[in-house]
Amino acid sequence: MNTILSNNLSKIIKIKEGEENVSFKPSRQFYKEIEIGQKRFWQLVRNEKNLTLLEIKRLSEYFGVHIWELHDFTMKYIPKGIAKIKQEKDEFYNSLGLVKPTS
Repeated sequence: MNTILSNNLSKIIKIKEGEENVSFKPSRQFYKEIEIGQKRFWQLVRNEKNLTLLEIKRLSEYFGVHIWELHDFTMKYIPKGIAKIKQEKDEFYNSLGLVKPTS
């Protein structure tokens, strides 16, 4: 049994509709641009399927939102991991007496 992770795609569409004061009606060009078929896109909107990493990237670029805004799972779990990795990296550089790279 696969777990379907919640995404914010339908919320983002509603926000964009409100901002632009127009109903969202995707065209064939839209599906071409995001490289997701019509059936799959609406399955994603209804949270029937999980987003792939490429889909998250393409949709976030199209709608002009950060990938963390698009996917609930990312918002809840990634930042803690990133903070821990950064801390471990800092400790590693300090233990060797090295100057940490700036990027």
